[in-house]
Amino acid sequence: MNIGRNIHYFRNKNGMTQTELAHGICSKSYLSKIENNVTIPNKEIIELLFKKLDLSLATINTPLGLDKLYAKLKEWYEIIKSRDIKRAEIAKEEFSQLFNNIKNPTILIQYQLFTLRFYLLVKDFQNAYKTITELKLVEQDFKKEQIYYFYYFLGLYEYLAGNLLIALKSYSTAEKLDKELNIHEPEIYYLLSLCHIRLHHITLAIYYSNITLENSNKNMDYLRSIETQIILAINYIRINNFELAELYLIKSLNIATNINNKPLISTIKHNLGYLNSRINNHNKAINYYLESLADKSSNTVEFTNTILYLAKEYVSIGNQKEALDWILKGFKISKKNNFEIPLTKFKALYYQLKNNSEKYQKHLENIVIPYFNKMEDWNETSKYAESLADYYSQETKYKKASHYYWMANESRKKLQSEVTK
Repeated sequence: MNIGRNIHYFRNKNGMTQTELAHGICSKSYLSKIENNVTIPNKEIIELLFKKLDLSLATINTPLGLDKLYAKLKEWYEIIKSRDIKRAEIAKEEFSQLFNNIKNPTILIQYQLFTLRFYLLVKDFQNAYKTITELKLVEQDFKKEQIYYFYYFLGLYEYLAGNLLIALKSYSTAEKLDKELNIHEPEIYYLLSLCHIRLHHITLAIYYSNITLENSNKNMDYLRSIETQIILAINYIRINNFELAELYLIKSLNIATNINNKPLISTIKHNLGYLNSRINNHNKAINYYLESLADKSSNTVEFTNTILYLAKEYVSIGNQKEALDWILKGFKISKKNNFEIPLTKFKALYYQLKNNSEKYQKHLENIVIPYFNKMEDWNETSKYAESLADYYSQETKYKKASHYYWMANESRKKLQSEVTK
């Protein structure tokens, strides 16, 4: 048993400093030597340190054995990866009881890591955040594979929270460790493709999507294959390859319809709406967006996103009443659920539609552009900066117009440099 590592782990887990733990037992420098395995303390000091940490040799030396426990945890992780929530919940209940009295750092860290992944599966973000905070306290005690899992799951948490740049950084760290440790987990490439497509990094999104598609077909993971083809379709729409995009979407829609997967059907129809909008088939786009909404849960970011696109289509055909109705509906849902990005966009579209130039200008200048600039979302920054520049140009405020035209141009350059990486 590694006495030093156990003491170091549980001291950090309990939020104690070396001074606090050593007080009344030994010197801080001596405790440091114990934790770093430079010295082996006598039995009396071990017992005193363990007592202060609420430990015992019985709980440290787990009767089931590390290998068996680790194997059971890996079985649970495979269930989580399969996205079978019911089975994952049953296993979680079993493990909660099993790990109640175990005090082995290696196993406890592994358990917490997979528990974090479970919370992300069931979208329990409060407990996910709490687990991340607890894991950060003992990060020094991670083994290399555990560092991989931590950054992989941290990336997923940040992605779901909308922090795309932090997510991408975490995923990239996990990807390097995946290669270094020969883990070869296909999911990391799918998540990278999602992150890059949200950031409009087209080349990288296509690169990681193709890797994911090859892996999912090889592993007969047809659900992931459909999801990846949707990502590829969106990328091809963005580079104006509409024919190839439609091919991927129609093929995916047929499979999703055959297996009656409504969330996938809804996503595909949204993107068929986007495709038709890009080629100016506005009425067809509207129909697809309405069909997409019919299969979506109403209190989600995805639902409000489709509403936003639908409202823009009504603006395109000059139906301001329908556009306004949908904007107000999307605004209400976004406000209720604190969806920051949709809320920001709905406000901008509302002011624009109501010809409230002053509020539109202030909203873009003080909220929208700084927000997307901070997020390094160069696509949105360029669009809103150009719109604001047009406003100032019409107001003959040429100095401000020049500044925002420059910002729009610089944002496009940044976007282009990332697209061609």
